[in-house]
Formats: sequence, structure tokens, C-alpha cells
Amino acid sequence: AMLAPLLPYVTAALAEPARQDAAALAFQRICTACAPQLAASVDSLVALYEQCAHIHFSPTNSDELLRGLARVISVLTVDRAVPVLQRLCAPPAAVIQAFVPQLASLPPAVAASSPAAAVATTTTTTTTTGAPGEWMKPLVDAFHVLGSLFRYVDVGETLPEGAAHPVLAVMETLWPAVAEPFFGAFCALPDEVVY
Repeated sequence: AMLAPLLPYVTAALAEPARQDAAALAFQRICTACAPQLAASVDSLVALYEQCAHIHFSPTNSDELLRGLARVISVLTVDRAVPVLQRLCAPPAAVIQAFVPQLASLPPAVAASSPAAAVATTTTTTTTTGAPGEWMKPLVDAFHVLGSLFRYVDVGETLPEGAAHPVLAVMETLWPAVAEPFFGAFCALPDEVVY
């Protein structure tokens, strides 16, 4: 009962740069310490996280938030954990899918340029502002979210015999829709661009 007003307070502090580090750590620690109690309201917890989607987080703060969410997911039953993971993975998966056409349509000049020039060329053809390579930040962030969720969901000994780990179930859906097209487009790039 005491957790209900506490979490919105903590997530509100995430929007304030001076308090973001402490708020992210507090979110993670609350979720870790109270995972069994928060499991019943995991949808509300995920909604709080989704409300923060517009906020820029450092990789460390993002990791703290995802670690906390993953801890709560870890205490769920497999049949309940899978849809929660799918919901959290949908936004970064959409970002990755959106990059496939960009990678597939890199200008021919990129293939003949050095890696640094390739990044600069790609930047000018895909964005109008920002530093070279900045256009890739959403892609890097999307892979970070997926990696953190997959790394921190740990069902340990609670996984029923014969049941698939919730992360495996989500990966079976994500791989054909996200990773195969992305890595296919990425591998089709000239070596000069990739290396």
C-alpha cells in the first residue's frame, strides 16, 4: 500500500536532471527489494516506465530502470512474464526495424569512403543536424534496452520443468521480425562502412 504513492514520486524525479541519478537508483532498489509485492501491479509499473520514454537517460540510469523492471518480471510466472517483456521490447524493436531501410539505402558514395567519411556522409543524408554518427544513437539505445532486459530477467530456479525462459520466448518472436532484417542489411554494407 505504501509503494503506490512512492513510485510515481520517484518516476517524477527522473525528469529532473539534478535528481535523475538518485531517482533511477531508488527505482531499481525499490523494484529489487519489493519485486514480489510489485508483481501484482506490474502493468502499472510498466506504464510508469513508458511515461518516462521521452526523458533522456544516461546509459547507467537506463540500466538501473531496466534492472528494476527485470527484477519484477523475474518473479512473474512465465505466462505472465512473456507479454510484459513483449510490451517493453516493442518500442526498441520498432526503432531497430525503422533503421533497416536506412541501412539498405546508404548512398553509393559511402561504399568508397573511409569509415569516418562514411559516417559523415550517412549523417548528412539521414539527418540535418547533429554530430557524425548521432543519427545512430536511437539504434544504439534500442539495442541497449533489449540487451538490459534480456540480461537482467533471471527466473532462476522458479522456471517450471520443460518451460522456456521468458526471454527465449520473446526472442523467438523478435529475431525474425527485427534482428534478421537488421543484421541482413548491416552485413550487406560494404566492409569500408562496417569497419
